[in-house]
Amino acid sequence: MASPIRRGCLVAVAGALAVTTSPLCSPAHAVPDVGKALLVGTDTSTRRVLFRTLDRGPMLWTSPGTLGSKLSVEPGHHRLHVTCQFTSAGNTLTTAGNVEFDVEVGHVYDVTAIPDQSGQKCNVKVTRRS
Repeated sequence: MASPIRRGCLVAVAGALAVTTSPLCSPAHAVPDVGKALLVGTDTSTRRVLFRTLDRGPMLWTSPGTLGSKLSVEPGHHRLHVTCQFTSAGNTLTTAGNVEFDVEVGHVYDVTAIPDQSGQKCNVKVTRRS
C-alpha cells in the first residue's frame, strides 16, 4: 500500500544544521505526485521551514533526527506544524509555528514564515504557486 506522504530534500536537525542538496530538490523542479498536492518549505541560507507534523499525526522524520522541506499531501484541509529557522549575522533563531490551509490536486504550495514580534514563534503562510 502506498504511503499518503512523500518526503524529500532532507535537512538534519540536531544542534547544528546540515542540508543535503540535489538538483531534484530545487523549487523549479517541484512537481506533485499524481492525485496529490506538494508543499515546499522555504530553504535558504537565512530562512528554513521544516515540516514536523501534518494533521496532528506522527513526526515527519525522513530519517532519525532529520526533518524535510517537501511533503506530498492529499487534497483538502490540513493543519501543519513546522520548525522555523532564521539566521542573521551568525545567529540562528529556532521557533515553532502552525498553519491551517486547503490544497487542491496537482498544485505546488510554498510554505513560508516570518518570526512573530516576540520571537517565540513563527507566523506561517501557505501560498499556491501560479
